[in-house]
Amino acid sequence: MRSGTIIDVFTIGLIACKGYKLSGSQVRDLAWQSLKPHTSPHNLDNWVYIEVKQVTGREVADKFRGDPAPGCWQGPLVDQNEKINPHDMYWYVHLKPREVTPLPTPTAFPAASPYTPEPFISQAFFLLDPANGRVGARKISCVIY
Repeated sequence: MRSGTIIDVFTIGLIACKGYKLSGSQVRDLAWQSLKPHTSPHNLDNWVYIEVKQVTGREVADKFRGDPAPGCWQGPLVDQNEKINPHDMYWYVHLKPREVTPLPTPTAFPAASPYTPEPFISQAFFLLDPANGRVGARKISCVIY
């Protein structure tokens, strides 16, 4: 048996033993509540969940290094990320704004800009404690104009 397989079996066993209680939909809601104050229209319909899954800290720690919200100015100050334990399990959430769409009706001004669901954030990542749903780390990638 390969060592990676042993670790995967061990990890699955830990998940079962600890009895993680949060569902994927609860995790999505908690991640959105953390992101919402930083968005422009504060509208979940403008966002798409790319990934919502359980991971080990080792799998994602590099993604959360450095400033948790580089270039972001909108919304409240973002807390610094907590230390990520490589052996602990977390919920990982990746969101992106919906694609820019053309305006549905012609306008008097032909060069009108298309509808941009979220003009200031290109994507966001969250790491949540699987036992209580607390956001321990985040990375919000803001658009710098």
